[in-house]
Amino acid sequence: MSVQEAKKFDTELALQRAEHLGVLTYWQNKRQDGRLPARRDIDPSEIPREALSSISLVTVEHGGAAEPLFRYRLIGTSIVRYCGRDVTGLTFEDAHEDEEHLAAHRHFYQQAVESKDIQFSRSSLMVPGREYIECARLLLPLANDGCNVDMILGSLVFELRNY
Repeated sequence: MSVQEAKKFDTELALQRAEHLGVLTYWQNKRQDGRLPARRDIDPSEIPREALSSISLVTVEHGGAAEPLFRYRLIGTSIVRYCGRDVTGLTFEDAHEDEEHLAAHRHFYQQAVESKDIQFSRSSLMVPGREYIECARLLLPLANDGCNVDMILGSLVFELRNY
C-alpha cells in the first residue's frame, strides 16, 4: 500500500466515528486559503456537543531543542475517564513513564507537526492494564501564523477491542 493509499484509508477510518467527523469538519471549516487555523479560531461552543468530552489540546513548544516539547493543555472528561487520570499541564515526558509509550505519543504528534496535516492512528490504549481498550486518535494541527504548528487539536475516541 502506498503512502497516499494509507492516508486515504486512515481518513476513511476516522470518518466512521461521529465524534471525529464533527471535529474534522469543524477544523476544515476554520482553514482559510490553505492556512492552518490558530488556537484563537477554535471556539469550544462551536464544536459538536457529542465530541467535546473527547477533545484534547497539546501545545508544541519549539524552545530551541532538536525536538519540540509537547504539553497537554486540555484533556476532555472522556479521555480522563478512560486513561484513569488528568494529565492537563504535564509534558509528555511527565505524563508517560513508559519509554515505549512516550516514544509512540511523540511519534504521533511529531507527524502532525512535520506534515502540517491531519493525522489519524489507532492503537491499544497506552495505559498499563487497559490495553483491551482501543484508542482512535485524530490530530489536527493549529498554527498562530497559519503555517508553523504550535498546537494540536485532538479527538480521541475509545472502544473495547474485539478479540
